Amino acid sequence: MKTLLLLIPFTMMGISNLNAQCTPVDCSAELPPYGGTCDSMLMGGDVNVPYDDFESFVMNNDCFDAGVFDPGLAGTDIKINLVHDITFASLPAGITGVTNQPSYATSAGVNTLGCASFTGTPTEIGVFNGTIDLLVDVTVCGFIPIDLTDQNAQYVMWLTVNPDPTFTGLGSTYCSTDAAVNLNITGTTGGTFSGPGVTGSTFDPAAAGAGMHTIKYLVSAMEGAAIAAASDSMEVVVVVSDPQTYYVDADNDGYGAGVAITDCNFTTTGYSLVDTDCDDGDGAINPGALEILGNAIDENCDGSLIGTDADNDGFDSSLDCDDNDDTVYPGATELCDGKDNDCNSLVDDGLTFTDYFTDADNDGFGTGTASSLCADPGVGFALVDTDCDDTDASINPGATEIPGNSIDEDCDGVDGALGIEEGSLSTLNAYPNPTENVLFISGLEGLTNSISVMNSNGQVITSHSNIDSPIYEMNVENLESGIYFVRINQNNNSKVIRFVKK
Repeated sequence: MKTLLLLIPFTMMGISNLNAQCTPVDCSAELPPYGGTCDSMLMGGDVNVPYDDFESFVMNNDCFDAGVFDPGLAGTDIKINLVHDITFASLPAGITGVTNQPSYATSAGVNTLGCASFTGTPTEIGVFNGTIDLLVDVTVCGFIPIDLTDQNAQYVMWLTVNPDPTFTGLGSTYCSTDAAVNLNITGTTGGTFSGPGVTGSTFDPAAAGAGMHTIKYLVSAMEGAAIAAASDSMEVVVVVSDPQTYYVDADNDGYGAGVAITDCNFTTTGYSLVDTDCDDGDGAINPGALEILGNAIDENCDGSLIGTDADNDGFDSSLDCDDNDDTVYPGATELCDGKDNDCNSLVDDGLTFTDYFTDADNDGFGTGTASSLCADPGVGFALVDTDCDDTDASINPGATEIPGNSIDEDCDGVDGALGIEEGSLSTLNAYPNPTENVLFISGLEGLTNSISVMNSNGQVITSHSNIDSPIYEMNVENLESGIYFVRINQNNNSKVIRFVKK
């Protein structure tokens, strides 16, 4: 009989555990009937930083085809009886592994759970494919079971230990005139620095220039039994500013005078970037102050001891953008008057404007080009431009059509065609007319077969059926402005009513 050399893929479940003794996790629901492993990766760690993790596995005593481990043994059923003599290899220096039991026996129909703890402080960097080496006792299933002992098995796991990318020597702010500084590696050596103003391991604010800059240290290493390098980086953001001139601001009113100093990021109280204060001993006197009339004091430093306020609105002429109008001054309420009331260089800003059309016959319907106004102009203007004769108030889209008089009273383009009310349904009515969003149909009795909306060409736009309410609310919000007709069909009778959509 062929000797069974098993590579059992104990995939581990990487779950952080602060205890030295691990507690197995049952992942059998995710595994084949004969068991197996739950994952293949340990959580990553950092060099010289304490590490603690564990991995779990599941076994049972059910028979399974050995071909899942060794294709040459396909067709041979085996079952695991005992796992023992467990050792660990190819781990990074400083990390040790230990299982929660020295050996694991299996029982038929019962899941056997195990786990391995990995603890310590890694001192080597890289990607490691550590191994768990073990001996397995198995039984060849069959009419006459055959026991095989001390079969070699191995589990390969992955553990990444990252380098330490820390460094010192950088502050958070610099002046572009400051001297270059050294960047000192405090973690893993052998990496590279990058970023504006960086040369080798120095940072020069002048070379970086004014602005916000990111300085990065990237290091990659592969040590000991590692099979690949691991990398990590550290970034520090620095702000470089150009020097500015500051002036003493003795009264702390935001305006300086006198002695100047040049510095970067200067935030000490008692200094200002401007030197326009005419009295640095009085916080109420500066170029931003309000001039008080008639007190012989130049509060706003404009060179005039007595201000003028011709419109008596409380604002000196140096601040008022129209000193002859008391509705115009800084901070005033903006009015619909064609003026810059609040002195912000904008006329009638922030107000709502509406389009109005000329309504010469004052029938509520206008014509011509719209005028966008922020106030209602009153008589002689309308919100719609649908009048077909703006010289006759009896002719407009809301008028009643008189059939046969050769006059188009309701502006529908015909004399009494679709503009008349047809049928014997005299109680039916449509309102409001004109309407903007909703048209109500009232006077409905019994079952109304249908209501249709038509345009001025008689084309049906929308229809509604099986209406049993005496008043029907119809949404016309999506219709464009113009003339429409609603036809009501009820008990084999019909009626057409014209309406105007604003």
